[in-house]
Amino acid sequence: MQLISYLILPNSGTMKFFAQNYSDFDPQNLRNNIWSIENDDVFSCSIKEYLTHGFTTISNTQIYNILELVELDQLISSFSNGIDTLVISNGYPLNSEQIIQLKLARSIIHQPDLLIVNNVINKLPHDLQNKILYYIKLHTKITLLNICYSSDIGSKVSYDNVIKLAVTN
Repeated sequence: MQLISYLILPNSGTMKFFAQNYSDFDPQNLRNNIWSIENDDVFSCSIKEYLTHGFTTISNTQIYNILELVELDQLISSFSNGIDTLVISNGYPLNSEQIIQLKLARSIIHQPDLLIVNNVINKLPHDLQNKILYYIKLHTKITLLNICYSSDIGSKVSYDNVIKLAVTN
């Protein structure tokens, strides 16, 4: 992800997407269309601002529908400020699992072309994983790359492709 986001540059070799050289892509376009969920950190803002950053045509009803999908609607509704509740950079008042759910909700709202989920969706209960993954598969155009470090994918969702990589010494 650091290569894709131009945080680091390759020292040698070439990197291509769809047979096109990586350096030919606009970095901002890549950042807008390739998202990654790797951990449970967030930037400080309201829940609504976090979910809709740069996306101005979504209603509160649509936000709550997506929050219902990821099973955060009741919790967030219980906060005195609802979706206007401030979340600080360590995620408070949400826990680690809830931050992952929030990030998945944000991804569903924004629908990047590629969503790379790096070993975090497996932290969610299997029923919730299945619910979210089925929704992504059936109702979005997101290509999901779910990286997990276990032979048990955990999910009952049928992936179009499963690639198992092993490290050998």
